[in-house]
Amino acid sequence: MFGGSSPLLNLYFKVIIPAVTYGISVWGGTNRSDDFDSLERLHSRAARLIFNFPKDLPSVEALTRAKLDTLRTYYKNYILKLIYKMYYNDSPPRMTAHIAKTQSSYNLRNSLKLEIPHFKSNIKKSFVSYRGTILWKFLPIGCRMANSVNSFSKMINNLTLVRDISFANIYCRR
Repeated sequence: MFGGSSPLLNLYFKVIIPAVTYGISVWGGTNRSDDFDSLERLHSRAARLIFNFPKDLPSVEALTRAKLDTLRTYYKNYILKLIYKMYYNDSPPRMTAHIAKTQSSYNLRNSLKLEIPHFKSNIKKSFVSYRGTILWKFLPIGCRMANSVNSFSKMINNLTLVRDISFANIYCRR
């Protein structure tokens, strides 16, 4: 992606994006969507600047033309990578304890699933353990069976499914 591209694009992806997305799996679940929306607008503005798009081009269109993901997609991908590590015990035990694997004695399509935690308050629905299990549920079995975090990451980066999931519309019930 960076070969032969503009110095602004290199700067943006090597300095700015890592700084903005640092710790996104923690702060991305905040209930203050205004802050996230502000960062998304800046992200779109950067796309317009880097690719010389018109200033009046809508944000979604600017990101689509530039072939850039939204910051919310970055957030969902970081959560999924974290859940993958937790599922395969590649994270500290205290983190792994926050997810519950579905127990099945059969090796059917229902394997590699997580139990979705149920909370009495909506605040806990912004936790990584809840949002991660929701995202995990929508992944194809092939993604969940990836051999490594790197191959898993490549698979989810190519999924439009992850981009399309909105936490505002998803609340699972018993």
